[in-house]
Amino acid sequence: MLELFGYHSRNNQYYLKIHHESEQFHYVQNDPSCGIIFPDDPHLCNWSANLPLAKSLAAKLKLKNKLPDFFNFPIGTMFWARREVLKPFFDLKLQDFDYPDEPIDVDGTILHTVERLFAVVSEDLGYKTVLTHLPEFRR
Repeated sequence: MLELFGYHSRNNQYYLKIHHESEQFHYVQNDPSCGIIFPDDPHLCNWSANLPLAKSLAAKLKLKNKLPDFFNFPIGTMFWARREVLKPFFDLKLQDFDYPDEPIDVDGTILHTVERLFAVVSEDLGYKTVLTHLPEFRR
């Protein structure tokens, strides 16, 4: 099942990259309210095993808003975002030793937590999250 998920996720990302990259870039570039854009996932997620790390990173990121209980996030960390949205992550100054060695767990690592925080940070900064949807591609 996980292998099948990975195939569909990569296939969806690849299709979006080839066919919609310029439109996504144009949208982010021309809509100042858009902070991040990524493919929609029909399943809303929660923090699961990532909540303790999410709370810790949220404090370091100085988020003004409470972490949402359920949210959409850029699966596979494939997205377009404004520089202002990414800056807080660079300011964390994470080092190699902050990341787990391969192979990693399927959830609950700093990699999974950061992936889930991109849209949260965008919205915390006052930007909107834009989701793309292609009916012929589903996860």
